[in-house]
Amino acid sequence: MQPHQAHTNTEHKWEQIFVLSLPRAGSTLLRLLLDTHPSICCPGELDLGNLVERLYHSLYYSSAQLLDCDEAERSAWTTRQVRTTIEDFMKSYAQAKGKKLWAEKTPSNLAHAEALQRTFPNAAFLCLYRHPLDLIRSGFESTRFGKLKFDLWDYKSGVDFCIEQTQLLLQFEKANQNCCFRLHYEDLVKAGPAVLAQAFHFLGLDSDPEIVNGAFTTKHERGPGDPKADSPAGFTTPQS
Repeated sequence: MQPHQAHTNTEHKWEQIFVLSLPRAGSTLLRLLLDTHPSICCPGELDLGNLVERLYHSLYYSSAQLLDCDEAERSAWTTRQVRTTIEDFMKSYAQAKGKKLWAEKTPSNLAHAEALQRTFPNAAFLCLYRHPLDLIRSGFESTRFGKLKFDLWDYKSGVDFCIEQTQLLLQFEKANQNCCFRLHYEDLVKAGPAVLAQAFHFLGLDSDPEIVNGAFTTKHERGPGDPKADSPAGFTTPQS
């Protein structure tokens, strides 16, 4: 099954990339693949969605209150300050790696997707899905590393969690079709080069089939995420 492509616009100049997904949906694997592209850097989970919301709150109720303007202008000023603050260190990071685009993949960003879209109006969003039964099973397996940041201790809570979070992801994708591209974890594993070629086309970037293999030999910065994702064992070798 080929991934659904909500909209293709290679003429659009994306300035940032956010991966939106549920936990255990394969976002760390996608992070490694993105970080291998010569134009993209994608570090471990930075929790930028939460940072955007907290920075907005702190700036709005401090410096923004000193502005002589109406509420709409005050809000717009605060949003610009938040964007500038985050861009300052993310662009420096990208430049240090010799990349022109930065990406971020924290699963909890889904809860802050609307704030991210408001703050970064020229950002692309890669919406990553995984079959819910596999996602729930993966969640249970990961509990041996300690309690997760979400409630997945029995199948009912797992199903409820998947339904709720998937609805949020679908709603965001539907409301922002011009900047969203849909990916499925299963397609990424079975046909990585072809799927990535479509994703990079959406992003307006050249693709290379060797990115899949290169992801496991390229040096990536350490960071939060699935520690098992750096193994190529899960990929299906394309048949000639």
